[in-house]
Amino acid sequence: MKNLRTLFIGSTLAIALVANTARAQEANPWKFEFHGFVTTSMFVADTQFGPGYGQMSLFTAPASVTAGGVLVEPSVDKAHFGGDIRQSRMNLSMAGPKAFGEWQPRGVLEFDLFGGFTAGAFGDESLAPRIRVAFAELKKGGTTIQIGQMNQLVVPQIPASVSHIAFPWSYAAGTIGWRTPGIMVFHVIPVGDMKLELAGAVQRGSWNDGTGVSLGEAAGIPQIEARVKLDGKAGNASYTAYLVGHYDEKDLSGWNAQAAPGADAKLTGTAIQVGGKFTLAPVTFSFNAYQGKAIGQLLGQVLQFGDISSVAGWAQLGFFASKELSVWAGFGMDKPDEDDINTKITAPVRRKQNQVVTGMVRYASGNYSFAAEYFRTTTKTATYASAAPTTAVDEKDLTGQQVVLSAMYTF
Repeated sequence: MKNLRTLFIGSTLAIALVANTARAQEANPWKFEFHGFVTTSMFVADTQFGPGYGQMSLFTAPASVTAGGVLVEPSVDKAHFGGDIRQSRMNLSMAGPKAFGEWQPRGVLEFDLFGGFTAGAFGDESLAPRIRVAFAELKKGGTTIQIGQMNQLVVPQIPASVSHIAFPWSYAAGTIGWRTPGIMVFHVIPVGDMKLELAGAVQRGSWNDGTGVSLGEAAGIPQIEARVKLDGKAGNASYTAYLVGHYDEKDLSGWNAQAAPGADAKLTGTAIQVGGKFTLAPVTFSFNAYQGKAIGQLLGQVLQFGDISSVAGWAQLGFFASKELSVWAGFGMDKPDEDDINTKITAPVRRKQNQVVTGMVRYASGNYSFAAEYFRTTTKTATYASAAPTTAVDEKDLTGQQVVLSAMYTF
């Protein structure tokens, strides 16, 4: 009898404790979330890539240029084996009590490890963190306002990959956009079984920034973007389609006339972009294409800064053999205008075209993925004599290959 009484009292106290905890949680308006992923890529490559190696490889770069302006590709000891963890990412967010009436606030900070290598012999294994996004958000109904640094509206999707996420393989081959401080507004409108999203952004100017006031900021106006996106379903198929526009200005004379003013001191950057994704199990197809001018700060024109026009696009096809096993193939290209490359920039080494062919086999179980990927980049590159910057001294199609084995855990 005594044991029964003790068990009854203990059970009552436990139930009361659980009930009080549940009420306390309901009353607590604060919600913390920690998300991200950890990736490791081991790769074999047969040449030098730019703007970096491993998870940062986007285009083929010459090993060196001779005094006569001839591109020199590796001819011996070309293959090298490496590893990269830099795109591993941490995302922290905190939501609190409602503000301004019924608006739900939230703060987001996101980091990865592309901040550079530290000094010393072991610097490539002692990585510096890099801020990706940092913004304060207000949300009410279908309207969301974000103030801070966010991904630009011209990055509505990237191709599937395990090794190239922070730097998608379609950068310099059909994808544009970066992260810039500013204000973004999103509004979602239900349209039957579809969702129509209208978005606009006003963000800080940018152009080949170093220190001090950049030429983009010196223009005195922000970068401006607008996007229309439609998501819906038709039977067993789902689809996404979008249209994005971008406008910016750069003052090449600099702030307070830091640089010598010229006849073309004002440089306007523009882009129009379309894309989408269509899924009908077991097949998914996605694509993106843009036409742009003077958008090197968005990684356009194969990451070159100048009054250059280009057309670019990428496409990817995926097939799910099972829930876990999928096979992917993709192609991307960025083709700057050749006359602009010849006459409107003065860099001694210039990229006239970049193509990427890629394939991936991925196996995923829950949040853990393994993938084998192959990348082949062909970059049409030319060198120019400084005395005659409009005449190419040498021109080659530089080809590079990379085989990557990656593992990723998403949380």
